[in-house]
Amino acid sequence: MPYDGFGARINDHYPIPHHYPGTQESPEEITVICSCGEWEFESIASAGGACDTAWGPDFEAHLNEEDYT
Repeated sequence: MPYDGFGARINDHYPIPHHYPGTQESPEEITVICSCGEWEFESIASAGGACDTAWGPDFEAHLNEEDYT
């Protein structure tokens, strides 16, 4: 089975997080995608609020809905 550059099998599901810290011109942003390309989480900080970092339960739900047979 082929492997990606991180040691995981290509067909495995694993999160790929991206964090962009906020600046005066743009807000903080967090994006997490699944290696399968079928799931994505995005959170952008609002005025007076921070990014939502609780993407774990949504990712677990994505894993549970996949057909592994």
